Amino acid sequence: MEDLNAAIEAAKGWDFVDTSRLYLVGSSMGGATVATAAVTHSDDIRGIVLEYPAINLNPDAMVSGAPLDVNGHTGPVLILQGTKDVIVPMEMSQNLTAHYNTLRDDHAELIIYEGQPHVFTGKYKVLAAKEIYRFLEETAS
Repeated sequence: MEDLNAAIEAAKGWDFVDTSRLYLVGSSMGGATVATAAVTHSDDIRGIVLEYPAINLNPDAMVSGAPLDVNGHTGPVLILQGTKDVIVPMEMSQNLTAHYNTLRDDHAELIIYEGQPHVFTGKYKVLAAKEIYRFLEETAS
């Protein structure tokens, strides 16, 4: 997470970056890292996208009030998950979404892709990209 924190700080200093619209995207272990970094940079990060996030790597992620409780990030969250993921079971993303939504009913949106494994394949890569684009358009303004 230190590397991501350093990247966020660096990006905030670049002239071409709109610092009011910083988003983080992460997959699997990167999803857990993004969800956690969004807590430590809650004033900087507008929203996050988590693809099949291995949130179990942050034991405090779903502990209300813990220092790294994911609800420390109050911006919008998009979670993408496949039903056939044996590395990050669908239930983990469902539980994560439910925890996010204890803050606000619309805090997190979960999109489930039927039959998809841990890394999306075929047309589902395109569908996921379209959902990410939609999410960014809807929440960046």
